[in-house]
Amino acid sequence: MIDKGGEYEVVVRVRNQYTEGQSVSMSVEQGGTNRWYSADPSSTDREFWLGLEAEREVTIIFTIEESSLTNLDEDFLVTYVTVIAKSNTVPDAASLQLEVNLQKTSVTEALEESASDVDDVDWIGIATWVVGSILIISLFGILIVVLNGGEEEEEQVWDEDGYEDSISATYGAVAAAPTIGASGAVETSKTIPDISPPSGPAPQPVVSDMPPLPSGGLPEGWTLDQWKHYGQQWLDNQN
Repeated sequence: MIDKGGEYEVVVRVRNQYTEGQSVSMSVEQGGTNRWYSADPSSTDREFWLGLEAEREVTIIFTIEESSLTNLDEDFLVTYVTVIAKSNTVPDAASLQLEVNLQKTSVTEALEESASDVDDVDWIGIATWVVGSILIISLFGILIVVLNGGEEEEEQVWDEDGYEDSISATYGAVAAAPTIGASGAVETSKTIPDISPPSGPAPQPVVSDMPPLPSGGLPEGWTLDQWKHYGQQWLDNQN
């Protein structure tokens, strides 16, 4: 009695009663039963060699869909199929009739069967996949934060050290320019020693990368290095 969809196996026995060994082919005649199910010998039992007086078990596989049982016209249905063993050695064949009983399945039972299949879902595998996805997303977010933090730290190091080092390297060794009043006189808080200049005209150093020296030479209290960096400002105040 078949009352659920699926595959069913029926085993029949074939015996060689001929006077010598022979090749045998197996088949199934279904008639009109193929509207409800299929029936075929297994792939290994469709053709084989059978020795003298030898026997072999042949498996017939019945496959029926759940919808076929649901749509039966009657609550119970009796069907028949014929299993045929045909000799390829001599013109002979043997047959066996099998009775197959089908029971109608209600729609409610079919739904319950489907619900049972849903309960068999691998929830553990699904949960593992979800947790793994969350961990991957979290690690990716942490990686972005770490990378952004590294960039900010590099920018901060440049702001605090790189720029100051650049200024110090350019102007750190140069003394500040003397304070220049509106009249052009030099204002300084330091006491300038009264040292008489050497006799004779003062030499005029020629420096190509600084403002031209006034006709009277460097202003009083100025050094050549100060004039190089701040001399242009002094000249502008004289005009």
